[in-house]
Amino acid sequence: MIERMFEDLDDQALVAGIEVESRAESAAAARRLAFIAELASRRAAPSEDAVVSWACDDWDATAAEVGAAMNIGHRAASKEMRIAEALRERLPRVAALFARGAVSTRVVETLTWRTQLVTDARVWAVVDAELASRVHEFGPMSVVALERSVDSLLEKYDPAAVRRTRQAARDRDVRFGKPDDETGTASIYGRVLVTDREAYLKRIAQLVAGVCVDDPRTAGQRRSDAMGVMASVGIGWRACAPVPTARPPGRIRERPTPWCTCSPSGRCSMRSRILCQRR
Repeated sequence: MIERMFEDLDDQALVAGIEVESRAESAAAARRLAFIAELASRRAAPSEDAVVSWACDDWDATAAEVGAAMNIGHRAASKEMRIAEALRERLPRVAALFARGAVSTRVVETLTWRTQLVTDARVWAVVDAELASRVHEFGPMSVVALERSVDSLLEKYDPAAVRRTRQAARDRDVRFGKPDDETGTASIYGRVLVTDREAYLKRIAQLVAGVCVDDPRTAGQRRSDAMGVMASVGIGWRACAPVPTARPPGRIRERPTPWCTCSPSGRCSMRSRILCQRR
């Protein structure tokens, strides 16, 4: 049992172990990203190759391989590739510190994201050196504080990169519907802040995970309905009564939530917005 590893360790040894394993974790992540960067580099097609204009190009193909290797989705794999590419091509000094475990994955993700709009190679060299020299400061910072610190650095060496980021934030908007929408549905498109995106994803995941096991909707339909649920917060919902099921005996807890209800037949009704939870 893993608990027995700690029987002979005092508190100081435990803290030391945390530090060692944190560094090892960062170093392992750095090696993984180095593998990803090399694979992406090998898979990259020349600019004149017809593959670059395909609907599914070499980047998508590589993301599929990375996703399969890491057991993650396509978008998450593409994110890993972006980080790996930035470390390899634009932030080599930060990458070296990452490989030694001197900086966390969280910090590296933020550094690569906030500096992505720099285009001048000379500025990249300076920014990389500055970030590497200050990397020890970044660990305790919150994400917002770290982003501000990086933006302040970019303001000094490449103000345009910061302005482009700010302009993208100013241009945020969300629109509903377009002329060619299918009857009875409306498309949603726009731009939100990254922090809001994370909040939306977290809340939608919570709602989707809470539906009854017999809910017939697909994952996509549940996510779509979750948007309506979040917009309907504050509207009263009917209480849900216990229903007979074929499952093993157990207590059923009724909690009004904007999701689904079990019908008298024991199946989940798509029209209802009540979640029956069994515990």
